[in-house]
Amino acid sequence: MKKITVCLSVLVLLMSLFGGITASALSTKLDYQYDENKHSISGPVTYEVKERIYGSDLGVEKLDEPSDIFIDENNNIYIADSGNNRILIFDDSWNLLREISEISSPDEVNKLYGPKGVFAKNGIVYICDTENSRVVAVNENNEVIRLVKGEGLLSVNEKFVFKPEKMVVDSNDNILVSSSAVYQGIMRFNPQDEFKSFFAPNQVETSFGTFINSLLKSWFTDTQKESLRKNLPSPYSNLYISEGDFIYTTAENVASGQDMKCLNSSGSNVLVYASVAASKEKYGDYETKYRQNAFIDIHCDDEGYMLVADKNTQKLFLYDSECNLLSVFGGIGSEKKHFVSISSVEKLYDDYLILDSETDSITVMSPTEYIRSVMEAMQYYHKGEYTKSENIWIKLLENNSNFPFAYRSLGRAQYHIGNYKKAMEYLEMGGDTYFYSLALNGYRKELVQDNFLGLTIGSVLLIVGFVYLVKFIKKKLMS
Repeated sequence: MKKITVCLSVLVLLMSLFGGITASALSTKLDYQYDENKHSISGPVTYEVKERIYGSDLGVEKLDEPSDIFIDENNNIYIADSGNNRILIFDDSWNLLREISEISSPDEVNKLYGPKGVFAKNGIVYICDTENSRVVAVNENNEVIRLVKGEGLLSVNEKFVFKPEKMVVDSNDNILVSSSAVYQGIMRFNPQDEFKSFFAPNQVETSFGTFINSLLKSWFTDTQKESLRKNLPSPYSNLYISEGDFIYTTAENVASGQDMKCLNSSGSNVLVYASVAASKEKYGDYETKYRQNAFIDIHCDDEGYMLVADKNTQKLFLYDSECNLLSVFGGIGSEKKHFVSISSVEKLYDDYLILDSETDSITVMSPTEYIRSVMEAMQYYHKGEYTKSENIWIKLLENNSNFPFAYRSLGRAQYHIGNYKKAMEYLEMGGDTYFYSLALNGYRKELVQDNFLGLTIGSVLLIVGFVYLVKFIKKKLMS
C-alpha cells in the first residue's frame, strides 16, 4: 500500500509539472483565423497599430505597472497606475483632466496604495484601492462618498484579507468586486456598502488529476490530506458590465468554454454560440497542447463584438455576438503589434486600447477596411437585409477565399430567404453543421411540396400494387 501511495503521489506531481507547460501555436502569424476543421489559416489584417503611448507622451510621470483602463459614458479615459499609487483621468484627446492619489477619507487613510481597478459612472470614480483593502468612490473633490472594506467576508477563510482587484457598478448602484483570493464568486455589495452575497461562482473543473487527488485522500492521514492542493473553483480575473447589467467575465484554469462568460442578473451564463451552448465550445487557440487559456480581460461593445486578451500568449481574440471567432492577432514580444504583459483592454470609439503593465504603455489599435467590411455585412445580416449582406460577403471572399465565417453567413442568409439548396452549398464550405441540417430539412420539405402530386400518385399505385401482389400470392398458395 505504501508503494502504491508513493507512486500515485509522484504521478500527481508529474501531472502538476507538465500541466504548467505551455505550447502556444502560431507564434509567427500576426492575424489568422480557423477553418471549418479548426486548422489555422492566415487572414487579412484586422487591426493595426495606430500609436503606442507612454507616460512621457501624456505629460505625466512614467507609468508604473498600470493594471486597468476604463472609458466612461463621456469617453474620458481612466488608468489605474498601480505602481505610482494613482488614478489618471484624460479626455478623449489624451489631455490630462485629473490625477487622484490622495483622497479625503473617513477612515483617515488618505493615500491610494496599489490601486488595481477603476470604474466611473455619473461623475463618480470607483477605485479598487487594493493594498489598502478597500473600494472607495470619490466625487469631483476627491471626497469619499462610498467605502467598502469587506466586512462580513470572514467566512471566506480564517486568513482572508480583502484585496479588491476589479469592480463594476450596476444600474442599481450595487458594487460587484472580483479578487484572486476569492473563489466563491463575485462579491456583491448593496448601495449601503453592505456585503449581500457571492455571485455566480465558477464551476470546479473535473479532471483526471482531481480524480487522483480524491483517491489519495481516501488513503492519506489528515495531515497528508491537508498538504494536497484543494480543488476549489477558480476566481474571476476581470469584469465588464454592459447595458442591461450583463456582466462579462474572464477566468483562468476553468473548464473549456467557461473562461469567458456573460452573466445575467441571476448569475446564469447566457453567452452562447449561434447553434451550440458556449460551454460545449473552446475559446482561444485550438492548436495548443498542455495548457489552457489564461484570459485576463474582456470588452464587449454596443454591437456585441467581444475582444478577449490571453496573458499566456499575449494574443487578442475577436468574437461576434454569437461567439464566432473573427480574428486572432497580437503575440509575445516588444515589437509592433506584440505585447509583453497585457493587463487590460478597452475601446474608444472604433479603436481598441491595449494596456501593457510590463512596457508601461497603451497601444492604440485601429480597424482596417477589411474588418469594417465584415462588420458592415453583419449589420445588414442582423437587420434582415440579406442581399446587401451577400454582396459584401462575396466581395470579401474574392480577397480572402479562406474565410469560413463568410460562407456560414452567406449560407444562413440563403436559408432565411428560403433558398435551401444554395444555403447547403455555402454552409458545407463553412462547416456549419447545425444550419446545414436545418437547410437540409427545408430542402426535403421543399422537394415534397414540389412533387406532392407525383408522390401521391406514386404512393397510391404502390399501395394498389402491394395489395394486388398480396392477393396474388395468397391465391397461388391456396391453389
